Formats: sequence, structure tokens, C-alpha cells
Amino acid sequence: IYRYNPGNPNSIYNVAFSFKGSGKGDYLRESLGVFNFVGIGKGTYLPVIFLPMPQLNQVGNFIINYKPIDGIDLSFEYSGSIFDRNRFSALDDNNNFGSARNIHFNISPQKIILGNLNLGEIGLTYKDRFVSKRYSPIDRINTIEFNRNYNLNTSLTNLDQNLRELNLTYLPLKNLVINSFFGFLRQGTLFKSNRYKNTVRYNNGNAISAFYNIDYVETENTNFKSKWTRQEGESKFNVLGLTSGLNYLAENKEEFNLNSDSLLDGSLKYYEFDPYISYEKIKGLKLSFKYTFRKEYAAISGVLLQQANAKGQFYEIDYSGNRTINTHLTVVLRNKIFEKDFTLRGFKESKTVLIRSVSNVRLLKNALSGNVFYEVSTQKSAKLQQIFVKVEKGKGNFIYIGDLNKNGIQDENEFEPALFDGNYIKITTPTDKLFPVISLKMSTNWRIRFSEFINKNSIIGKILKPISTETFWRVEEKSREEDLKKIYLLNFSSFQNVKNTIRGSNFIQQDIFINENSYVFSFRFRFTQSKNLNLFSDGPVRSYIRERSIRFRMRLVKEISNQTEFVNKQDNAFLDSNIPSTRRRQITSNSISSDFVYRPENNIEVGFKLKAGRSTDVHPTVPTVIDFNSQSIRMVLSFASRGRFRVNFRRDELLGNTAGNFLPFEITGGKLIGKNYFWDVSFEYRIATNLQTSLSYIGRLRAGDKAVHTARAEFRAFF
Repeated sequence: IYRYNPGNPNSIYNVAFSFKGSGKGDYLRESLGVFNFVGIGKGTYLPVIFLPMPQLNQVGNFIINYKPIDGIDLSFEYSGSIFDRNRFSALDDNNNFGSARNIHFNISPQKIILGNLNLGEIGLTYKDRFVSKRYSPIDRINTIEFNRNYNLNTSLTNLDQNLRELNLTYLPLKNLVINSFFGFLRQGTLFKSNRYKNTVRYNNGNAISAFYNIDYVETENTNFKSKWTRQEGESKFNVLGLTSGLNYLAENKEEFNLNSDSLLDGSLKYYEFDPYISYEKIKGLKLSFKYTFRKEYAAISGVLLQQANAKGQFYEIDYSGNRTINTHLTVVLRNKIFEKDFTLRGFKESKTVLIRSVSNVRLLKNALSGNVFYEVSTQKSAKLQQIFVKVEKGKGNFIYIGDLNKNGIQDENEFEPALFDGNYIKITTPTDKLFPVISLKMSTNWRIRFSEFINKNSIIGKILKPISTETFWRVEEKSREEDLKKIYLLNFSSFQNVKNTIRGSNFIQQDIFINENSYVFSFRFRFTQSKNLNLFSDGPVRSYIRERSIRFRMRLVKEISNQTEFVNKQDNAFLDSNIPSTRRRQITSNSISSDFVYRPENNIEVGFKLKAGRSTDVHPTVPTVIDFNSQSIRMVLSFASRGRFRVNFRRDELLGNTAGNFLPFEITGGKLIGKNYFWDVSFEYRIATNLQTSLSYIGRLRAGDKAVHTARAEFRAFF
């Protein structure tokens, strides 16, 4: 028996599990990455890795089409396949061949006239298909809903299949279509299914339309029999811009053991009515309302009992009457109540509220433009659990830094981001326990162009002409707050509350531009601030990030330009608990960078960038201070519409007294104290329309490490 106990000196195995099948394994999977031994042959997983076998699948196809007269088509198709499931083995190679054939006969709708009496049009389609159990197609040969249409169990698909379908179409009137369908399916001698479907459709332009479909499937195999009826209907009436209609859905599925009249658990029944009304008489304005009523039944102890009633209301307003403003508003209210027999089994009442609004505004000849998005909904959610999965070295983005708290378990805070040599990836999964929550998403974005609405000849106009601004604000909150109006009415004092918040963020960005689109000289001042709270399975984590930056762009001469930027950044992370964690940090950094670009020709670019700054983490008892400087040079050669060749070399140096402190990834960026060198060469070229090639080489030499070289080549053809 394998026991999970990282950190123990006797733990020498990294065990991988594979699904074997019910009753064929010794372990059960409790959650992602967590397996529990339950006894020999009592589980579904084994601690083994199944190696993929080399296989060969070949398919040949032969088709004959015959059209004796207009409106009549006959086709015959024959296909053969050779599928070797294991090319390492010669066993059973004489059983690799499989075949399939298909006969298809079609008569397009033809007019039927008896004397002076027009009986309308009649069309006919017939299909007869056989697929042997050893036939292995490369692509899908059935429609997506084929198994559901015939109530076919996927475990029975590896048998000889006979399928016959007859479809009759009758058009007694110009606007009326009647369709009758019969399907006959046999899977070997174990399974049979008969399907009957009838459809009536009437459409009189935009004024009146109606549709009704009934689909009945009767199936039987060696263990059970089933009767499944599916119904769907819709009617619509339009007069004077007012549209009213009714949608109808229903299913009744009864499954029995062959020698019993008691219903199996897979049996179900429901019906749903959705009346609706909409008004579009006013230009650019659409108002609509829909009410839904649904009743559901499920099987308990062999009897079909009423399970739940669900009622819903849908409101929608859509306005796009002019360019100044357009808006869309959707409101959904839905309530699902379970009967007593099911509430005793753990089913609970479900209430859903969804409000979604999108508005766009353009004022003063587009001088002021913006949008507002608002969405709130109630749902069920779970705590999030972060799981780190080991992958091949270099393909992950996290590394395990050790058992810091000596508890023998790989805790979440013992993993650190990594630019290189990462061998873990992070997966966020919900835990099993669900609870009701309210989820809010709100954002707004506004741009102001002073040059569009101020007199350009005035003194103020000349001053403000080059200035423009952009403001963006986004709020997200997923909370267990029971007083819902505190959330959807934006009572921010109730947001990011440790007791209720599962995930919350508040982000704002303010940009001020001077000559925003100028290549000669431009200026940007940016302020961003983000406050976040996330509740994970091991506790809540708060973070606060604020950044202020000033950026200059200027063209020194025609071929040379420069971009210089100063950035002040604060990056803090706090845990609302006393558990030791590497995620705690209080980092303040200041940096300045200057990037010179020389472009003698449109397809040639040479760049040289300098950067320097200081980062300080005051969370440790003795603060961590890191001084850094960076120099890089690059050259890019472009081939018009063909490809690009790029060479880049960078030197990063980190200096400072770390006092033996833990260094967060956010303060080092994945680099080591000392001198770090990085270089790369890449070449991408499109040889022809359907043929592309790419070559790349990446090297790095971090302080105290050996040089690491990575090369990659790829040729890709499209057919």
C-alpha cells in the first residue's frame, strides 16, 4: 500500500495513478491528486502508468451516385478499415479488418395532382446502413445526438450495427410541412431500438408561425427496457409590432428491468411552459417578457414522484435608437422548490437572481465616450482549493521550496513561482461542499478628448488640446452575504469581508495622456490600484498592489526614438491568520528604464535598453533590500509578409544584503542574487501559404549556476 507522506526520509516514490475501471483497481480517487486504498479489486484506480501503444488505422472509401431523373438520387457507399491496435504485437492481426456499407435513396418533394385536385408535395428518404464491429472510422460517422436519439448505451457500441431510417415529408399547403420519421437500430443481438418522430411546422411569414415535434423511442436489451417520449413545441403571433408566443418542452422516460414493473433510477419526467411577449413598435426599442413554469418528476423506490416546481420570470430591454446611447438590460428571477420526499434526501430550495446591463455612451461628438457593465447573479459555489501537480522539469511555472512547517505535507505556501525549471503547475478546483452565494461583476471605462469639445483657438483650448484621459474601474465580488441588497446595491463596506467573501477584487486605472498618438513626443501618467481578497481552503489571503508611473516617448531624429519610464510600485500580501507563509510580503520598488530604438529601414530595428532600481521588503524583521540594474540589446529583421529574425541579449544584476530572509518571487522576478545573463535567437519564416518554419535558441546563465541551453525547431504544413 502506498501512503502519502512527503518529507519523510522513507518517502522515495512519486506515485502516479491511472483509471482501470470499476472493480479492477485498488484505490478510489477522493479528489484531484488524492487517492485512498480501499482493498484489492474494490476500487477504480491502480498505481500504474499505461504506456500508449503504437497503432495504425487505415480507411478506404468507395461511393457510387446515380441520378436516373431529376428529383431522384441513389447512392451506394462501401468502406473498409484496417486497425492494428498494437503494432508491437502480431497477435490477432488477422482480425484487424472491418467494413461498413450505406445505401441512401432520396426523392425530393414532388407535386401530386389528381385531375384538377392539387394534393401538395411529397418527398421520401430511405437509409440502410450496416457497420461491422471491427470497423474503425477515423472521423465521426454519427451525429452528435445519435446515442441519445436511440437511447444507445456507449458500452454496447462494439457490436455489429444495423440502422434503417425512413423519412416522409408532406407539404399539403405552401406554408405547412408535415414530417414523419421511423428509425430501426440493432446492435448485435443484445440491443434493439425503434424510433418514431412526427413534426408539424407552419409559417405564414412574420405574422403566424407554429411548430410541434414528438419523438418516441422504445428500446430493449438483455437487462432492461425503456420508453422515452420527447416533445417540443412553439407558437408565435405577431400583430402591430406586438409579438406573443408559447414554448413547450416535455420528456417522459420510463426504464424497467425486463422482469419487473418498478422504475429504475434513470427514469424521469418533466414538462415546461414558457409564454412570452415582446414589443418592437418604437424604433430602436425592444421590450420583452417571458414567464416559465416547470414541473419535474424523478423515481424513488420504483415509483415516479413529483420532485420540484420551478418558476421564472425574464425581463429584457434593448435600446439602440441613436449613436449617443445604446443599452441592454436583462433581469432573470427563478425559484425552484423541492417536494418533501426530496428535501429529506438533501435537495434544497434554489433561488436565482440575474441582472445584466451593458450601456455605451458617446457625448459631445465622441469627446466623452464610455461604457458601463453590470452583472449580478445568485448561485451555488464552493471554496477553492489550489492543487500543485508535478510535471516535467521546465514545463511548469512553480517549484517546491521544501517542507517549511515540517508537517510532512506539501502546503500551498511552500510553492513559489519560477521563470525557469518549474516542475509544478497550479490547478484551482472547487471543494465538494456547496453553499449559496451572490456574484457581482461591474466595470466602467471612460475616455475624454479635450480637443473635441473646446475651442481650439482659445487660450484654454490650446492648452488642453493635446490632453486626453482614460479611466477604468472594475469590481468583482463573490460572497455568502445573506442580505443580497448590500451586494447588488454596491454597499462597498460589505465587500471583501473575511466572514463572507469567497473572491473579491477592486481595480482602478487612471491614465492622463499628452499627445497620445504622437510619434514625435508623448507623455503618459498612469495610476493603478488593486485590492483583492481570496478565500482558499487553507485560509483567506489579502493583497494590495499600487503602481504609479510616468512615461515619455520622443523621436530624437527620424531614425532614432526613445521611451523612458519611471515606475513606483507597492506590492503587499497579508494573511488573516498567524500561519507562517511565504506569501506574506510588503514590497516597495522604484525603477527607471530607458529604451533607445534605431530604425534605419522599416524592416530593421536595433534597440538598447537600460534599467535600474531598488526593491525593499519590510515584512521581515530585518528588511530585505535589493538593488538591480539591467542592460539589454536586441536586433530585429522583418521580412514583409514572410517572417522575422530576432536576436536579444540581456544582463541583469541583483545586489543587496538579504540577511538570510526568504526572497519572494515578486522581489527577484525569478533571478538570483548576482549577475544573470540571458540570450535568445529566433527565426520564423513562411515558406509557402501552407508551409511554415520556426527555429529558436534560448540560453541563460544565472549567478552561481551552470549555463543552460535550449534549442527548438518546428516545421508545420497545412493541408
